[in-house]
Amino acid sequence: MNPRAALRILPVFAVVAFGASLLAQAPAPAAVYGVVRLSTGEPAGNAIVNLKRSNGHLYSTQTSSDGTFAIEDAAPGDYRISASRDGDLPAMYGVIGSGSCGLPLALQSGRRMENIALEMAPAGVITGRIRGPDGQPAIKIPVQAMKVVYQSNRRTLQTIKSTTTDDRGEYRLFGLTPGSYLVAAREPTITITYAGTEDQQRVAYCIAASRKATQGGVLGLACDLPPGEVTPRIPPAYFPGVDSPSTATVVELKPGDTFGGVDIRIGKPVARTIRGTVRGVLPESMQSVALSLESREPGLGGAQVKLNADGTFTLTSVRPGRYLLYAKVSGANALSSITDVDVAAADLDGIDVTLSKGIEVSGHLQMDNPDALARIIGVSLSPIGDTPSAIGNLTAPVSNGVFRIQGIPPGEYQAMVTYRSPLDVYVKSMRLGTDDVRNGFRLDATPAEPLEIVAGNNGGVVDGVALTRSGQLAAGAAVILVPDASFRKRMWAFKTATADATGAFHFDVIAPGSYRILALDAVEAGAWQSPDFLSRYESEGQPLTIDEGSTRKIQIVMTPGEPLYGSCDADSMFPPPTR
Repeated sequence: MNPRAALRILPVFAVVAFGASLLAQAPAPAAVYGVVRLSTGEPAGNAIVNLKRSNGHLYSTQTSSDGTFAIEDAAPGDYRISASRDGDLPAMYGVIGSGSCGLPLALQSGRRMENIALEMAPAGVITGRIRGPDGQPAIKIPVQAMKVVYQSNRRTLQTIKSTTTDDRGEYRLFGLTPGSYLVAAREPTITITYAGTEDQQRVAYCIAASRKATQGGVLGLACDLPPGEVTPRIPPAYFPGVDSPSTATVVELKPGDTFGGVDIRIGKPVARTIRGTVRGVLPESMQSVALSLESREPGLGGAQVKLNADGTFTLTSVRPGRYLLYAKVSGANALSSITDVDVAAADLDGIDVTLSKGIEVSGHLQMDNPDALARIIGVSLSPIGDTPSAIGNLTAPVSNGVFRIQGIPPGEYQAMVTYRSPLDVYVKSMRLGTDDVRNGFRLDATPAEPLEIVAGNNGGVVDGVALTRSGQLAAGAAVILVPDASFRKRMWAFKTATADATGAFHFDVIAPGSYRILALDAVEAGAWQSPDFLSRYESEGQPLTIDEGSTRKIQIVMTPGEPLYGSCDADSMFPPPTR
């Protein structure tokens, strides 16, 4: 052989050898085999099966006619596996109900995981017809299926599905999980800007509204609204035709049900107008003032209010009810105001919204471990009860254990300590003067005494195992640590976890006190904030006393809950509580 040719060939052999070395080092793929069935036992053919890794990487395949599937090229790692198909509810592997997130799969290099079973339930459907004030079909009207949920200890409505009516005023809400629903029909919002004389403006408005009505866009709008830019805020009508969710009829939907006859007649909207002026300590520009109207009734929402340069405002098309007007100016010179507004049989004129510097709360934060103060971000006040949620969290930094929160509107609040991970703290005591205010406190004026907070990070620990009533490991059970009744208003007092594949769960940094611990096979996220939920399941809980620095090891028997179906957000199902 020519020596030069041999030299030319040598690098090729080197590359091949190097590539073979890399292949030898690469982990062998893992494989997953299983079957998807319906709750009736029938195979679910043509279902999409997704194997999703914790880093977001996704492998997908489709089931055959007998419901079987195979994924044979997955990189080793932790995964969750799900199946979906039109007309059925998504299924997650290992689900017994705790938020429908299922259990993770740990796939090992070169290993086969077989007999993975996924069960899909048929989705529910709600159908009905929407009619206008004249009894005629309402066309292109938005219709929503909503559920009552609890967020930050507040009862509110969450839209689950929405659709619009067809040319016969009929609608069909499909793909619904079983459960309790409120159904509402809402007229679309339109914005019309006028030009010309007042009479011409009103004529133009009526013509525009009539044209919209013939297209199914607007029903029953009055034609005597003032000139200018008008944004009707028509409230929803709830099944069977009431204007409040508290008096609406609940639709109970079972798996695979088609619940028909959910008909709603939209009444002629009762449009009221609120006129007023922002007064008091005024900023240099009204553009820095944020003014909002918030309903006191869950589900009715609110609206942002546009201010004129002279501080006056006009809010049109407001339904009768109880509201709060909340005004604020953010920044170093914070200003705020809360005004109660009751809208009844007539328009409201001369409403004064008086801005002031608000209330100031000063205080001290003491830590068991002084070095931990460096990881404290601040102290926040969060509105509770009837205090407008639009206020948000009012936060002040902690410097050398001292904080001062300014510009606080009158209302009811809870104080929280915010911190940087990995520090984890709990509130040991919180006093305003001589009062224990861990459950919250009312502010109507600047308090004479400071808010004194003592926090620790040597809380109790609970390590436990959840079992079924037959003694089997309750993998995927929802475990809830429920505080004593005297502290259930504290948003951070509840702790939640999901049992792993061995039924194990863990809680740490638990504030000392008395608790009950529950394990359920099904619970919707946030449901434990509902008094109705606690009254139903509290007696099933195991009493537990936590001392500072203690570690408790327990076994708990899982209680059957209401079945849950559908997909989940594994990161948000049981989020870490705020303290």
